[in-house]
Amino acid sequence: MLVGAMIPYSFGASDALVNLGCAFSAVQALQPGVYITMNGKLFHWDNVRKNKESGEFEELPHERVFIEEGANEDQRG
Repeated sequence: MLVGAMIPYSFGASDALVNLGCAFSAVQALQPGVYITMNGKLFHWDNVRKNKESGEFEELPHERVFIEEGANEDQRG
């Protein structure tokens, strides 16, 4: 579990304690793996990015990949 804060704890009005509490709760319920908790939200390590405009972390947009039935590997996109 990777935990961080947008505002350091020492500055006051930080999200550090919320993120730490979220992490402690999550590790008791999740399957083994690598996770990130920021802004009180939980993300899988390879499905998150920082939105620099909003200053928050968010899930990556998903692209849908359709595989046609009967297509060989060269035809799949």
